[in-house]
Amino acid sequence: MHGNMETESENRGNEKEAESARTIRKERGKLEWLMLQLKNKGGKSSEDVLEKIERSREKAEGWKPSLESIMECPEVVEMDRPS
Repeated sequence: MHGNMETESENRGNEKEAESARTIRKERGKLEWLMLQLKNKGGKSSEDVLEKIERSREKAEGWKPSLESIMECPEVVEMDRPS
């Protein structure tokens, strides 16, 4: 029984490693494509593109509301209206 638990744990570890490797390959492929595009266009340097990516991430990481920042309004008691 103990050996079976170790095998399951090893399998989960191997799955995580495989997923990480797939992600790295995918991101590397994107980077290679980007570098090829830059080389073919000749207009922007990789530094320019990376700066643009960083600026867009900073904008996306701007203020986001949290529950603590949303003011609560007291509940309004509904009044019966005469018909």
